[in-house]
Amino acid sequence: SVPTRALFTWGEPLFEVVRQVSHAKPTDLKAGIAKLYRGTWAGEPFILVNPGIGGPSTALVADKLHACGVDTFVGIGFAGIVHPLLQSGDIIVVERALGEDGTSRSYLETTDEVAATPIMKQALEISLSEDPGTAFQCGTVWTTDPPYRKTRHSARAAHTPPRPRPRARARATHGGH
Repeated sequence: SVPTRALFTWGEPLFEVVRQVSHAKPTDLKAGIAKLYRGTWAGEPFILVNPGIGGPSTALVADKLHACGVDTFVGIGFAGIVHPLLQSGDIIVVERALGEDGTSRSYLETTDEVAATPIMKQALEISLSEDPGTAFQCGTVWTTDPPYRKTRHSARAAHTPPRPRPRARARATHGGH
């Protein structure tokens, strides 16, 4: 049977780190052209997959996994930076995502944006807050088909700036420790 949770990684280095940490092993299953791995995190089984770059390949893999019973998807990856307060390597916990690409628009029927699931967002904040050396921000991400044709002006018009999260506040949501 397929676990109900899936972790998508975009980029081979991230995939390898997660594969090693979770001891994920290859399965004989595929979703599209993406090979599926089965791992465990905090005692919970999950599917690990690198779906390939772009919305269409990600949608193909997500749809196939959803049809097999996966109901929770988390993604980690790399992104370009258009906000002057961000630097390469910054960690962003997504509060909302703006989908300006064709694939996102086919899933978002009434809007071009989607809010993060509050419980997932809080779980990520708590987990990241447990390591005092890990800084992160919460903010908006934006996806578009032609990244090099978009301007900083159009990106600024579409998003709110990221906000640093005070550690004390994030830890307070975890029973105060």
